[in-house]
Amino acid sequence: MSGIPHDHYKPKAGFQTWMHKRLPIFGLMYDTIMIPTPKNLNWMWIWGVVLTFCLFLQIITGIVLVMHYTPHIDNAFDSVEHIMRDVNAGWAILVETIMFFVTSVRRVGSKKFPPNS
Repeated sequence: MSGIPHDHYKPKAGFQTWMHKRLPIFGLMYDTIMIPTPKNLNWMWIWGVVLTFCLFLQIITGIVLVMHYTPHIDNAFDSVEHIMRDVNAGWAILVETIMFFVTSVRRVGSKKFPPNS
């Protein structure tokens, strides 16, 4: 078999064999976890995956907010109240959006003093 050389999953007798014949998820997890990795690989290498996940989370929650939020001065409070009360996990979407706003403002450096002219 070609590919990455490593030990492949061999189910033991009983439930594992029965499960592997019907749904080989344990074999997939074992083969994924047991891939050989370099010794200098550390947690700093996964930040690209973490940032990509955060990007997709922002896109999905932004789409959900666009579907429910009304930016008109007369309806804005009512739409936020609708998101908090009627939308499934609406409170989590709003908290995630607020956290993104706070971190983006801190990253840009809103506390910088204006330049002297």
